[in-house]
Amino acid sequence: MDLQKELASIWIYSLVVLFVLAIAVVVWSCFYSINPEGLQYIGIARLLKSGAWSEAVSGTWGPLLSWLTVVFGAALPELFAIRLIVALGSLLTPFAAWFIIKAVISSPFLRHAALVTVMFMPIIVNSTALITPDTLLSILVLLGFYCGIKFTAAPN
Repeated sequence: MDLQKELASIWIYSLVVLFVLAIAVVVWSCFYSINPEGLQYIGIARLLKSGAWSEAVSGTWGPLLSWLTVVFGAALPELFAIRLIVALGSLLTPFAAWFIIKAVISSPFLRHAALVTVMFMPIIVNSTALITPDTLLSILVLLGFYCGIKFTAAPN
């Protein structure tokens, strides 16, 4: 491996570490701050946990974040569980985007530039501060888009 490739990989790994640290700082600084949407998701998770399934159905609030909160909340305090889910969603969004970037862009330099751009999009970092399923939904959309690219592409 030549020096240029080593420096490029060190640079990318450094940015990934910086991204993880940025998400950690945002989660830590907003840990006890709960937005109204977050209260609804925690309330739905509590209803699900208590077995009140019919009361937990909402036309406004999607079930994904509440379901995951129930699962993670079995072993963790619910505020920590929901914050962990949102943070993992923020961390996994660039990872899911990487599959699309690799499938669409052939130049290694442009791939890395696209990854850095996705990692530091304000919406990803800002979504981590709120309790919202936005990054979880973005992962699902990105993976669906990737599957669309991968399975509809003409065979080489």
